[in-house]
Amino acid sequence: MNLVPIPTPDTSLLQFPCEVDVKVMGIADDTFHVATREAVEKHAGPLADHCIRVRPSSGGRYVSITYVVAVDSHDHLQAVYTELHATGVVLFKL
Repeated sequence: MNLVPIPTPDTSLLQFPCEVDVKVMGIADDTFHVATREAVEKHAGPLADHCIRVRPSSGGRYVSITYVVAVDSHDHLQAVYTELHATGVVLFKL
């Protein structure tokens, strides 16, 4: 029987460079859209509109936005998430 090691936090299953879906959720308003897009583009460069998917909640109070981002390394991806967290408008991120 071949045993496969369990990945540690330092082991990434991603092979860089690659494209990653970064999903954020927050209150559905213009501030959320602008702040999150600026945060992502600060590290990923300008994004084409087809790289952004918006999905409102059933009640319309919340929204999830998925950004398709090209990243070069784990540190690059972490920088995107750190910048999103710093906006203060993101309630949840995947």
